[in-house]
Amino acid sequence: MIPRDQLNKSILVELLQQYAVEHLTTFRQLESRDPHCTDVVITTDFEALYTYKRGDILRCLELSTFNVSTLVTDAGGHYPQMPNIFTFPEIIGLD
Repeated sequence: MIPRDQLNKSILVELLQQYAVEHLTTFRQLESRDPHCTDVVITTDFEALYTYKRGDILRCLELSTFNVSTLVTDAGGHYPQMPNIFTFPEIIGLD
């Protein structure tokens, strides 16, 4: 345990963010196990945002790629019929 006099704001903020990510991820995991839930539930979305915030871009990319793949494919690994998706010019440059 860190003594109270050594605990500065940045450490406190970091600990609160880690706590939030852990609990939001746990919530997503529980939500994905709900037998009444018919939606695809992504369980690592908050972790991806947090890794981006920390500057771990490669891990963020890995998690984000997994998340998009999970959303786009169905349980059998086949692509469902996708609705029309409008791509904005700002996003095209991110390829």
